[in-house]
Amino acid sequence: MTTAETIKQTGRSAADGITHIAPVRAALRSLSKAHLLPHSIWARLPVSETFDVQVGSHHFQYSSVGGDSMGRALYWKGLNAFEGETIAEFCRIAETARMTIDVGACTGLYALIALALNPQARAMAFEPVAVNYKCTERNLKVNSWENRCDLRQQCVSDRCGTAQFSVARGSDGAIVTSSSLNPNGFRGLPGQLVEVGCTTLDAAVPAGMPVDLIKIDVEGFEADVLRGMRRVVAENSPHIILEYSDETSPQVAAILDQYGYDVYHLRGSGPVRVTTFVVDGTFKNYLARPRAKTARAKAATS
Repeated sequence: MTTAETIKQTGRSAADGITHIAPVRAALRSLSKAHLLPHSIWARLPVSETFDVQVGSHHFQYSSVGGDSMGRALYWKGLNAFEGETIAEFCRIAETARMTIDVGACTGLYALIALALNPQARAMAFEPVAVNYKCTERNLKVNSWENRCDLRQQCVSDRCGTAQFSVARGSDGAIVTSSSLNPNGFRGLPGQLVEVGCTTLDAAVPAGMPVDLIKIDVEGFEADVLRGMRRVVAENSPHIILEYSDETSPQVAAILDQYGYDVYHLRGSGPVRVTTFVVDGTFKNYLARPRAKTARAKAATS
């Protein structure tokens, strides 16, 4: 172990020891939620416990491990600390969504929100990375929602079978982000190639099943997911929330236009109608809204 690695490990051990002292942890959490604890501090404080997350007038339990950056944000700052501009729009749609599909679930946060907001709703979640899949499984279990969510350890694409999946390197037991179907790694990040099961949403979702909301976060392979859900779109015209980054195929806009969707950039001030995708280091997520539903909504209010 290098000197730098030793220092980092010592720092992590010290932070872990401090946050295990209940009164100290409670004080730090109060300071953080009052915006008095800098991001540079709370983002490095590990959280290894199950805690309550408030979403509107509802709530759910989240089980975090030490290497879960999403869990840290939820614990120290609350739900809006993680993709707040996207969460707000997702919640608005999820309140009435009968079925929500979470593609690239990571720890299952979006599926958990959908299930919490609508007690009658169901969800499907896809997560190919083993450590993340187990975390999502644990989060569903602590809420007793295993029967409400069809969780699958698969990647979603435009074909069925198996695929080589690059799992980004992380510390033992830590939640893994930035993994993808790119064999060279997402943005060239070092990782390990593993073989995973691969499906399309058209194959995974039974014909006739109502689908109202789909969230897609697959590190640049959004076009593949969209191509593999043609029937689901034709049957349901679901709202779609997806990430767009440097690696995302420019075909995404063309596919959504072909499917009859308008695109909105999710920003801090709310959704903004756009005609092209823009790589934005702050706000990366977009809402695709079916034109037919927009037209009906305008007609109902006119």
